[in-house]
Amino acid sequence: MHILIYGAGTTGCYIAAQCKEAGVQTSLVCRPRIRKDLERSGGLHYSDYTGRASSVALPSLNTVLPDLSSQHFDLCLVTLKCHQLEGALDDLVQLSNAGCEMHFLQNGLNAFQQLPQLEHQSNCYSGIIPFNVVTLSENDGIKFHQGTEGVLQLQSTPLTLRLDAAFQTSNRALSLYQDIQPVVYGKLLLNLNNAINALSNMPLKEQLETRRLRLVVAATMREYLAVCKYRKQSLILSAPIPPALLPAFLSLPNFIFKRAAKSMLEIDPLARSSMWEDIQAGKKTEISFLNGMVVRLAKEAGIACPANERVCRLIEKLEKGQKVALSELHI
Repeated sequence: MHILIYGAGTTGCYIAAQCKEAGVQTSLVCRPRIRKDLERSGGLHYSDYTGRASSVALPSLNTVLPDLSSQHFDLCLVTLKCHQLEGALDDLVQLSNAGCEMHFLQNGLNAFQQLPQLEHQSNCYSGIIPFNVVTLSENDGIKFHQGTEGVLQLQSTPLTLRLDAAFQTSNRALSLYQDIQPVVYGKLLLNLNNAINALSNMPLKEQLETRRLRLVVAATMREYLAVCKYRKQSLILSAPIPPALLPAFLSLPNFIFKRAAKSMLEIDPLARSSMWEDIQAGKKTEISFLNGMVVRLAKEAGIACPANERVCRLIEKLEKGQKVALSELHI
């Protein structure tokens, strides 16, 4: 089996390292800067919050899609950001038409289905990356570090079953689902925290230990849960808490929350959200696909959505280089 990681940045390179460790033939399509950094590092170096660390040889590195007439990929994991999909549409359609099974690992709700050319392709699926990865400088190169718990979540197919079997040989695993949609909707519930983390400018652990910020997250989640109830959409969470109870759990006083959420808070003190990283790098964020999606669905349902609307406005201020005070988050 030959896997292509398309749009490999920090998280894509980390997944590629796991694939290589499992003995799976792996190729990357990445930006020239990423390729240069990887070549300078002399391999894929990676670690996680449990202390596990390893290195593997570099996969095949490409800055453009290889010629599909001479090279076949069985499975493609698309790790682009939501707003980058349209710019890569020609490549993605080529891969799909060539018979490559496509798994789109974007945040939000089925981002690839917003592209008419891919919406009805039978070999295209959504997938979930439920963990956080950061790039760390190490000696003369870089290392990819998983700072929070979780494993890749994919639609169950014959190919992903083979990939899971390969992962198990290296003491790793995938989570496979017969129906990935409740997982996709559940992930958006958790992703609503990305923007609050970016606005707080704190590591995730510190932010989650701050009750006034948890109350903002809880408010955005209640609005989204109301939308899901209206749409009769079920949710599956990777967290050990029923979705409907999560806002109340986050609203607990600190002295109770810190004890009850001990496992939730066992995350790397360096971990931050990808949206925080985008803001720091001056990049466009995925806010329109996360809290912005909740706002759009709420309007369709006639449901008030003040918390998510405010979060969207504040992130847009950060994107423009403006300052945001934590007091502006008060809901």
